[in-house]
Amino acid sequence: MWILDTATGETGHLRVPALGAGDPERRILASDGRLALWNFDISVASAAHPRSSAERVARGSWIMVPGGSPESFWVGYLAPDATAYDRKLGELREYDFLGNVLDRGVEPPGGKWPVAGMQSGLLFWAGGEVFLWDPGTERVVRSYSESELGAPGPVSGDLVASCLREPCPRLRVTDFGSGASRYFRAPTDRSFQEWDAAFSPDRTLLAVAVGGPDDSWPKKASMGILDLRSGRLSLVPRSGAGGYRYIRWSPDGDSVYFSGGEIKERRYVKRYELGDERAELLYAGRGDFYDMAID
Repeated sequence: MWILDTATGETGHLRVPALGAGDPERRILASDGRLALWNFDISVASAAHPRSSAERVARGSWIMVPGGSPESFWVGYLAPDATAYDRKLGELREYDFLGNVLDRGVEPPGGKWPVAGMQSGLLFWAGGEVFLWDPGTERVVRSYSESELGAPGPVSGDLVASCLREPCPRLRVTDFGSGASRYFRAPTDRSFQEWDAAFSPDRTLLAVAVGGPDDSWPKKASMGILDLRSGRLSLVPRSGAGGYRYIRWSPDGDSVYFSGGEIKERRYVKRYELGDERAELLYAGRGDFYDMAID
């Protein structure tokens, strides 16, 4: 694990359980000084001392996704009768960052894999449908066809950002709790790359990669700050990033951190503090990154 001190720019390395196979959505989650690490087994640790305090709290999981609040996360386990082809889940469990089980025995509908926890339930994207499901009542709260909503991007609270097509000239933000939606148009000759995006902690801003009209991953893009109240999009100078990108907000919502670069090539981490004129480079060097968490 790479540890970057954002105050000094110094980096270090700490050994943690080996990376698991596959391409999971999240490998690292952080909350209030604690880390959750996915490697089929789940470990929790202190963000300051992950090597000395890592504790395995779950075995044999297949997925870890953020919870509906910053203090929890969900873990999924294959069903006993799952095959190599359907890989359906049999149980979801919710944990806090101390490793305590908050909820267990939740059977996802049809063995489907959740995208993320939401304030009002769990978000799923399967079979051409994107829907919010309440694990307490085991009922679908709200549902959209993929042809109407598009592929879901970042999730926070009950908000989901999505685009109907790629390249994406128009971004949709949907409140799955109320059903309300808003649309935001990219500047002329620009397009959103909503899979590289993150809501601010108070959900008033969206940090999102913005590329050219025909750009798609992994082409270079700038980072934009979209004000969800006014609809104004501000492009951050010196924020260009290509390849594998991760965007994460600081817990206080004052800064955005983002990583870019290609596998086995030069990687970098930049920071933009709201109100500054430009982004600043915190780290540049070689090393593959597979996820990023800020604490």
